[in-house]
Amino acid sequence: MRATQIARPGVHRVASVHVEAIRIQNLRAFRDARIDFRHADDAAGSLHNVHVLLGGNGAGKSSVLRAIALGVLAPVLERDATLERSAWVRRPPDAGAGSACIAEDAACIDVDLCLHEQDLLGRGSAPRTLPMQARIERVGDRELIDWQRPQDSALGRELRLIQQVREPSAFFLVAYGASRWVDHAQAAAVAAPLPLARHRRERVASLFDNRGLVPLAAWLPAFATGNPGRHRQVVTLMNRLLPDGCRLESGRSQDPPRFQIDGVQLPFAGLSDGYQAYIGWIGDLLHQLCMGGLRGAGWLTTRAWCWSTRSTCTCTRHGSARC
Repeated sequence: MRATQIARPGVHRVASVHVEAIRIQNLRAFRDARIDFRHADDAAGSLHNVHVLLGGNGAGKSSVLRAIALGVLAPVLERDATLERSAWVRRPPDAGAGSACIAEDAACIDVDLCLHEQDLLGRGSAPRTLPMQARIERVGDRELIDWQRPQDSALGRELRLIQQVREPSAFFLVAYGASRWVDHAQAAAVAAPLPLARHRRERVASLFDNRGLVPLAAWLPAFATGNPGRHRQVVTLMNRLLPDGCRLESGRSQDPPRFQIDGVQLPFAGLSDGYQAYIGWIGDLLHQLCMGGLRGAGWLTTRAWCWSTRSTCTCTRHGSARC
């Protein structure tokens, strides 16, 4: 089977990288479902690039987000050993345990991914919508994820290179699961170099497991002396996202970040649980942008797409963030 485009005929949007449509077959709660996403050209309004999925427990909200990640990142997620035993292939309602109750031997995810010109390998290339397809096949007690290459071999090679080389493509994707907590044990691991494909996997990992957030103290102090321009951008954007009465201090030392709460200086550990959860999440997102963004490109000229489970949805575009 080869990947083919599923988007509505005649639809072509180029404002920023985004998913046009997704079709999910035999995955978890879904027998066969399709979603067409609205974007800037579809409707006016300040929230045209924000999507909210509503439903009861077990309805499949998180499964949709995981399916998007699996489809878009199929070239780097295929044969991922950490995803082989996740019970992806759909089981019919009221079926018992065991492989005999599985409805089909495979699940399929089709995604139409619209890439901005900055995401493509050739500068000046026209933006276009590309078909991505992941197939999850049951083999014994394992479920193997495969990327279904497009019929055009040159296109398949470009799709793989876009996700496996950092430059000149600016392709970037990050997602967050329901469990968002700051993992202070990650401080030592941040400095360890990782292949780009592994970085792309890590940026969506919390959709699939209980992954913690990278703490500000693990990376921001080093930027104060190593990259002061980026450090100023991080502090400025963080303070734009914080409520009145709370701000991140712009210290230029290697000391851990400190905050002003109604005039009182506090370390991160001294903040309330709510502040720690919110600042930890935004801090991790800014860290991913710092580490994965195109070198030499400002955030004001970079398009990016972010999504999250539960009650918070964030979309970053033109350097701004909306909640």
